[in-house]
Amino acid sequence: MGGEWSLVAFTITGQLAAGLYLVLGVAAFFGLTDAAARLGRAGRLGFLTIVLALLAAATALSIFHLHHPSKAYRTLANLGRSWLSREILSLVV
Repeated sequence: MGGEWSLVAFTITGQLAAGLYLVLGVAAFFGLTDAAARLGRAGRLGFLTIVLALLAAATALSIFHLHHPSKAYRTLANLGRSWLSREILSLVV
């Protein structure tokens, strides 16, 4: 797999965060299950913190795919040409 491990880890981590939020977070937010009652306000905040931490980890993992990680600050400047830049921006949004 060579240097592609970071893209695999980025994709899995990002999709895990999105899946957790969609399956558990939306249901708890709208009170569709008793999960909202069991979690309480502090539990929901903790849950969102975990989702945001997973998103931050996915973003950090994507930087390892760059040829020169030290130039990662310029990643979002290539939105017109780089699919990775677009993917990172959409993940952050």
